[in-house]
Formats: sequence, C-alpha cells, structure tokens
Amino acid sequence: MKDSKSLEFGLMCEFRNPKDWARPFRERVDEVIDAAVRAEELGYDAIQFTEHHFYEDEYISSPLLLATLAAYRTKTIRIGSSVLILPLYNPVRLAEDAAFIDNLSNGRYELGFGVGYRSEEFNGMSIAWEKRGERTDEAVEIIRRLWEGEEVTFHGNHFRVDKASLRPKPVQQPRPPILVGGFSKPASRRAARYDGLLIGSDLSQNEVYEEELRAAGRDVASGAIYGGKAWTYVSETPEETWNTVAPYAMYHINYYTAQGAADSYFTQEEGSQASSASLEAFRALGVFRVISPDEMIEEIKGMQSQMNLKRYLYFMNTGMVPMKVIGPSIELFAKKVIPAFR
Repeated sequence: MKDSKSLEFGLMCEFRNPKDWARPFRERVDEVIDAAVRAEELGYDAIQFTEHHFYEDEYISSPLLLATLAAYRTKTIRIGSSVLILPLYNPVRLAEDAAFIDNLSNGRYELGFGVGYRSEEFNGMSIAWEKRGERTDEAVEIIRRLWEGEEVTFHGNHFRVDKASLRPKPVQQPRPPILVGGFSKPASRRAARYDGLLIGSDLSQNEVYEEELRAAGRDVASGAIYGGKAWTYVSETPEETWNTVAPYAMYHINYYTAQGAADSYFTQEEGSQASSASLEAFRALGVFRVISPDEMIEEIKGMQSQMNLKRYLYFMNTGMVPMKVIGPSIELFAKKVIPAFR
C-alpha cells in the first residue's frame, strides 16, 4: 500500500447525448471542458475521457479530441483516456496525435487504453474482432518505440511500418505513461508487462494483477491501480442527491448492460435487474450510491488497505448528468474528501 498522502484523484468523464435529456453539441463540449478547468482549480490531479463508436446517443468517438481541448484550456491537471480502444487505431498516427497533446499540455498526457468489448465497433471499421489482442500488442510496441525517439521499422501480422519517426517528440521522458484498462487476466498481464499501471478496481482482479507483476519479474510495489467505486457519489444531503442523479445512473447502467459490459462494475444479473427496476427497486440493488464525505474517506482508505491504489477515479458525469446537477458533489469531494489524503 502506498502512503495515503501520495494518493492522486482523477475524474472519469464521458460525453454522450441521451434523448430524454438531449442538449446541443456545443453546450455539452463547453460544459465538459469548463469542468476540466474547474477540476484543476479544485485540486484534482487528472481528467480522463472515454470512447465508444456507433452508439445511438452520440457517444464520443475520440477521447483525443476532448483531451486536446482540455490541454489547451488547463495548465497543471493531467489529461488522458480511460479508455481509448487501441486496436481501432493506426499506431503511428495515434503516437503522433498523442505527442501533439503532450506538447500542447507541456507533458501532461497519459495513454489509457483497452482492447474493446463490443464486436460491433470492430465490424464497423473492418477490423477483425478476434485479432484485437494481437493488434493491441503490436500497436503498443510501435507507439512506445516512436515515443522513445526511435526511427521505427516494424513488420508484424497487423501493422507494417518503415522508417517512421516522430516530430515533435513527446515532452515527457522517456515517454508518456501507458495505462492498461480492463477487468480480464490479459489486461492485468499487459499492465504488468508495460508500465505496471492498471485501470481497474476489483479486489479479485488485484490478486491476478499482483500475480502477473511477479510473473513479469516486477516488484508488486512497482505496480499501481487507477480505480474507484463507480456510481458512488458524495453529498451532504444523500437522499436528495440520490433522487436527482438516479435517473442518469440508471440510464448508464442499463446501457452498459445492453452493450454487454456487465461483470466489469456489476454482475449481469444486477444489470438486468436494474434495467427493469423502478427507482425504488433500483435503490435496493445498491449499484448506485450516494454517501457522506466521511463515509467516502473510509471506503477509499479501505481500498488502499487492499491494493496499491495510485489514483482514485471519481465518475464525473454518469449518463451525461449536467454539471449544474452533479457539480456540487464534485466540489464537495474536492473540499471534504481529497484533503484527508493530502
């Protein structure tokens, strides 16, 4: 366990437009980037953007675009993806675009990636779903080598690169950090093999992750978890906040379940129950919670006691809940929870 005083705090930000509370595109962009600026002012260490494709609710397809805007408007907060679906990308172009963001932000970019869990996203881009793991491993090798200043020639099963190099190079040396997201054993294995940084928070997964760190010849203490308690918010008036935010959380959880993402933050059975539940039945499931700052502090300390937690991730806007609704919780977390670890 790391010293609690070294714990970082980040915001997980999604970008979508559910039809029941649809808003103009520019309004949502401005809101999210303004939130990144405010998060920096409040003392959050990072903001991380998500990615999906072909969602009917206009889910953002490129976290790099939001990261670029956030980098331009901020000065100190770290900026990254959580997660970018790496096998959908050309690795040379991704390395170039990420290096641009790292320069624009003066060395604040982080690449958080996963291999994806929806075959529809791969079918829509003519990329073989069953080869996504192989594509990911080849892409990471190419990106790492480019970021570290090599002229890269690489002939793999999925990518062929001849004499590629980066201009400009990233600001961070030897390169920006690489975070691996996912709840599977292969995700833990990749995290152990790369920088030892895993986006995930399940205790049973942590045991597998530590095994993979040892198998990779790394000290377990060198690894780090970036994770949190999804759909858990803080409030001085938990009942009122729960009633206000619950429809957005319910939408998000229902969507996750429909897209096959259950078993990441909740079981398929819990997701199915949430999909058909009334608000009161949804409350009883306990998937979405609103607790006091003191309760949150104790829960985070509990996570620290069980895993090498480097950054606690607070879900900023589940279901694209407007900042005028969830903003007070983000402010309260920064003012009452974060200081307990500083």
